Amino acid sequence: MPDLQQAMAFYGNILGQVLVSEGLVGELEALAWDAPAMRGAACCLLRPPRNAPVFLRLVQATHPADYEPGRHFGWNALEFSVADADTLHELVADHGLKILSPPECLEISNDLYALQAKGFAGEWLRFIQILRPSTVSDLPVARCKVDRVFIAVLANHNQIESIRYYNRLLDLETGGNWNCAYQIISEAFVLPSETFHRFSTCRSGRNVLLEVDQYPRQGRAKPRAPASLNPSIALVSVLVSRPPEAALWLSLPRVRTEMPYCGRTVEVPRGPDGELLEIVW
Repeated sequence: MPDLQQAMAFYGNILGQVLVSEGLVGELEALAWDAPAMRGAACCLLRPPRNAPVFLRLVQATHPADYEPGRHFGWNALEFSVADADTLHELVADHGLKILSPPECLEISNDLYALQAKGFAGEWLRFIQILRPSTVSDLPVARCKVDRVFIAVLANHNQIESIRYYNRLLDLETGGNWNCAYQIISEAFVLPSETFHRFSTCRSGRNVLLEVDQYPRQGRAKPRAPASLNPSIALVSVLVSRPPEAALWLSLPRVRTEMPYCGRTVEVPRGPDGELLEIVW
């Protein structure tokens, strides 16, 4: 986050996320992320107001000058379950965020009513009101104004490669597959609005964890300052029951006692497009 205080005000005051802790990035975190320059950076941890064990970590970091939000491979968006997308639209717009798409039903399902916006670090935020339960997936209906993140969105240069990688690494399976107009991607690349894009989901049983988007050929890797994190959404963390056999981590797995790990072991591999995945067990 280029401005941590601004981001904390938005996620806390506007989205209602609760501050869990504030501090500085430690040496173990920086080494695990392959980002030693991040040691000592200000950071904070937030969670949904209903105390769900799903956390947001904000880290103070300067973005490279050639970072272009929405046009790079890697972690690109977070999807939140929300109670009322229309009401949230007014709050988000009044707070100065760029609206990528006003509330509307998604093309893939009339049961999903979504507001899409761009955060202060260039992250894409999708606020999804689940109108009716899905027959194929257990999507979490919001129990507060802005509930937990439930899907992380990955932009990639080779969708098939990325799906294979994450399905094998996390013991997932491919969910839905779509090829349809995806307005915000087309706008980011200045393509006709009717341009089709391929995207799929990866899930564990009925729980959808990832959306994997095939980006246009004009996409490129995220620029990264030396020894620092990728800009915008730098990493996504997942809790697993046992360590994956396929991981090639950046440093030795370590037991971490601080929040949100609380005595669990942590390892961090880098994915096919340079994205970081923090695996916790």
